[in-house]
Amino acid sequence: MFSSIVSVGMVSFAAIAQLAPAFFGGIFWKRGNKNGAFVGIVIGFLVWAYTLIFPSFVQSGYFPAYWISDNVFLQLLNPNSLFGMTYLDAISQSVFWSLLLNMFCYVLVSIFTIQSASERNEAEIFVDIFKIFNLLLQEVLL
Repeated sequence: MFSSIVSVGMVSFAAIAQLAPAFFGGIFWKRGNKNGAFVGIVIGFLVWAYTLIFPSFVQSGYFPAYWISDNVFLQLLNPNSLFGMTYLDAISQSVFWSLLLNMFCYVLVSIFTIQSASERNEAEIFVDIFKIFNLLLQEVLL
């Protein structure tokens, strides 16, 4: 009983972890924007669903079993060993690939899209909040 609760918790943790790159990128990186965050989160959730949710649907019989077999053509896309990574368990592999692709897409889309003026202003204020706080503190003390 407890192992199923733990596995549900781990799958849920892997899903919530998809919000981390956009969260930390928004705190520390001025160039990150909403388009990059959206694309990164969507790609991360798709990889998470493909590597953790899809195999359970295959085992339940909703999809054919050849999707998770060691077929030569599907070996690189096998959700249990994505891109030939066989030395990690399913949760670790899913977190690795989903967060890697999530961060990659977040950074790439944020670099190649232009921030709106409001995004740029909010990022400037939010990321450099201590600079603004120090300037305000100096004005109050003087």
